[in-house]
Amino acid sequence: MKVQVLFQAAAVIILVLNVKVSDACAEQLQRCAIITEEYERLIQESKRSAFQNCFTKQICSYELALFENCFERSIRAVRASFNREILRSDNFVDSADRYLSALENCFDITQESIHFPDFKPTLIDEDAIYARTIYSVEFADYLWGLPQLVSTYPYLESSAALVCLIREKSGRVFGNGINRFIDSVDLKLNNVNDSCLLEENEIQCYRRHLSNDRFYQELLIDKDRVVRSCIRSVRLQTQCHSADASRLRACLCSAREEFENRIQASMLQCVRQSHADHLYRERQQPQRQWYEQQNEHFNKPILSTGKKDH
Repeated sequence: MKVQVLFQAAAVIILVLNVKVSDACAEQLQRCAIITEEYERLIQESKRSAFQNCFTKQICSYELALFENCFERSIRAVRASFNREILRSDNFVDSADRYLSALENCFDITQESIHFPDFKPTLIDEDAIYARTIYSVEFADYLWGLPQLVSTYPYLESSAALVCLIREKSGRVFGNGINRFIDSVDLKLNNVNDSCLLEENEIQCYRRHLSNDRFYQELLIDKDRVVRSCIRSVRLQTQCHSADASRLRACLCSAREEFENRIQASMLQCVRQSHADHLYRERQQPQRQWYEQQNEHFNKPILSTGKKDH
């Protein structure tokens, strides 16, 4: 029932966007993710529950917690202007600005003289070309190498990977046994106790957990439908499609690939820095408690002895 209410609400928002369209194509496409933020939140809750049930190492839960905070910053950076949010400049904000600018150039007819690697004409899902530009929570699964499931449903995300000829990822960036809290390849620092390594039996447990979560499956399918409907409302606009479909496809795929490389590097840096900040706060805690105890001692009123001065 809740999924149906979300779907109806998203449909109304898409209708409103169709009535008044003034933003650039790249911005409109990111709005397709914004209108599904409640879906995203519920989907992430289901995945977090599956993760905690199946990946029992404390170091993995810690790495995921740091990762999620950093990933949220990357999402907010891309959506900041739409949410009227002013963020302090950092690597995420810089990458987001570059990305949106690159996407908009793809739709700019004055830029059509710029050449990109040729994509041979093929029968493709045109919605998927636009879906590839939308930055959402799916990229987190990509970095962790975790499945989303519902393989029988024609996901936009899966089609988008085919559209841009994305190769199968050889390994995960997080949860791969490399200590992401330090900047070192020293094997002594990358041991099983200090690093998160997702085991195959744990991944199968995670897969089963989500496969048996019917609410999660419904969320994925309905979110996909909402995004596809939103994309089509953008594609219908004259300024948001090109006579040279092959060039547009290559341009959008190239912009996304460069953005993902930047975000991946920023995520690694952010997780390391977040860990360092966490250690600093832990070290400061005893010192802070000592100062508080001293302040309490010196601020206590001096008790009268009852003696009178003569």
